[in-house]
Amino acid sequence: MLSRTRILLVEDNRRMAEVVRAVLAGFGVGYLEHAPSAAAALEALQRVAFDLIVLDRRLGAVDGLDLARQIRRDGDPRRSETPILMLTGSASEDAVREARDAGVDSYLLKPFTVQALRERLVATLTQTRRFIRSASYIGPDRRRGGDLAYQGPERRTRRPAPGLSRGRVRGDRFPS
Repeated sequence: MLSRTRILLVEDNRRMAEVVRAVLAGFGVGYLEHAPSAAAALEALQRVAFDLIVLDRRLGAVDGLDLARQIRRDGDPRRSETPILMLTGSASEDAVREARDAGVDSYLLKPFTVQALRERLVATLTQTRRFIRSASYIGPDRRRGGDLAYQGPERRTRRPAPGLSRGRVRGDRFPS
């Protein structure tokens, strides 16, 4: 499965980038590009249609969350709907919520095991959710299962919001 996967690794720490690159190469990832900055990541996204972005939470001048938001606002779904796996040292509820609200698909705490990275990588690529575009949020649908045809009093709208696409979607990885 991973032999045909194109991954963009956005990590400003050279040593961590080397570790993640070696692990991903060991998984047999077909194409891996490293971007040491947000600017390099945005340039790479213009050239290559990636299947996954592995993004560090704390980059140099631009925060990883800011980069995730910028990617999500891109007008081209080939870039804006690319799954994002965020690597971070912060497991606080607020940090997880911020990542979820920035449109990040999944979250992996550093330090991580090789097995944890592989499991999260595969889950992010294979478990799907509808992609949502609204005035306040762009990213994978954050709702958990349930009845999407629900018409009760707490339904937010009777029709799908304009711009709701059936793009790529991932599985449950964030608390509600």
